[in-house]
Amino acid sequence: MSSFSTCWNSGRHTAGDEMLREIKSELGFDSIELGHGTRLSLMPGIQKMFDSGQVRFSSLHNFCPLPVEVMVASPDCYQLSAVSAEERDRAVRQTFQTIDFAERLGAPFVVLYLG
Repeated sequence: MSSFSTCWNSGRHTAGDEMLREIKSELGFDSIELGHGTRLSLMPGIQKMFDSGQVRFSSLHNFCPLPVEVMVASPDCYQLSAVSAEERDRAVRQTFQTIDFAERLGAPFVVLYLG
């Protein structure tokens, strides 16, 4: 299976459904990975397309959606292997949120950077 990541276009879209349509219509991919830069504001449109059966997701890239306090998309904005217990706890909480979104969107895989 081939899949295409929203890392390519999530930064220039304000609506999740338009972001996904660009990948499906212009590039011809039916399977999509939601990248670590997917903002929470994009999720309603993403959920709408999933609920209507217009898209399927191969994976979500941790952390997805992007934590609201993170201004620049980075897959390692919080380290699961951090020395700081506070940072590790935040990474774990965000990872569980990514796993919950993956389940909600039928994505069988979550991509993690472990440190």
